[in-house]
Amino acid sequence: MRKVGDKEAVYYGEAEHTAGGLRKEHLMVNDKGKIVSIRQHQSGLEKAHNLKKGGSFRSFLERANPTPRGGSFWSKVIEGTDRRR
Repeated sequence: MRKVGDKEAVYYGEAEHTAGGLRKEHLMVNDKGKIVSIRQHQSGLEKAHNLKKGGSFRSFLERANPTPRGGSFWSKVIEGTDRRR
């Protein structure tokens, strides 16, 4: 068994820990099947919950991806898919 490995090697028992010190008990498989740290997973869940709870998920997408000519890439996507307007 190696001492240091990537997350996959640690999760399957081929290495003791990652370069950052994560051990098997710190890792999990997320819904997409990717091996992530439990702390990283919890942080993502909390952020998604807070965005949905505050009703600002749409504005988050607009702020996160501005286009060079002004506006937002996601605002154009949302306008194209929103049939209620």
